[in-house]
Amino acid sequence: MAPVSRLQAGPASGFRLDIQGLRAIAVMLVVLCHAGMPLFAGGYVGVDVFFVISGFLITGWLVRRVEQEGRVPFAAFYAARARRILPAAALVLVVTAIASRFFLNYVRALSALHDCVWATFFARLAGAAGHRIARCAALARRIRTRAAEQGARDRGGWRAGRGLVRVVVLVDLA
Repeated sequence: MAPVSRLQAGPASGFRLDIQGLRAIAVMLVVLCHAGMPLFAGGYVGVDVFFVISGFLITGWLVRRVEQEGRVPFAAFYAARARRILPAAALVLVVTAIASRFFLNYVRALSALHDCVWATFFARLAGAAGHRIARCAALARRIRTRAAEQGARDRGGWRAGRGLVRVVVLVDLA
C-alpha cells in the first residue's frame, strides 16, 4: 500500500484528517498535563479520548474484515498492532533508560531502569505487584515482631497482632 499524501487524504484512502486532528488534541492534553500546566490538569481526558478514537478505528477495521472475509483474522490483527507499537515502544524505553542515567540521581535512575525492564516485557504491573507484596510482607514482619514483644509482656497480644497484620495487608493491597 502506497503512502497517503495530504492531497489524497479522504474517504477513498481511509485516512481521516478529522480523526488525526482529534488524536493530536488528545496527545497534547496529556503532554500539557505531564508538563505541569495548571489549566490542563485533566490530561486523563486526553487518554480517554485517545482510547475512544482507537476503539472506533479498531472496531471499524474488524467490521470491515468480517464483511470482506467473513471472519476476523486475529493473527494478522495482532501482528499489525505489534509492527506499529513495538518500534516506538522500544525507542521510548531506550531513550528513557539513557536519559535517566544523565538526568536523575542514582536511586531514581535505577528505579527507572527497573521500570524499563518490566515495561520491555509489558509486565510493569507484575513488577509493581511484587514490590507491594514485599512491602506488605515487611510491614507484617514488623507488626508481628511488635506484637510478639507485646505478647511477652501481656498475654493475648500475639493473637491481636496477627489479626492486625491481616487487616493492614488487605488495606495496603486494595
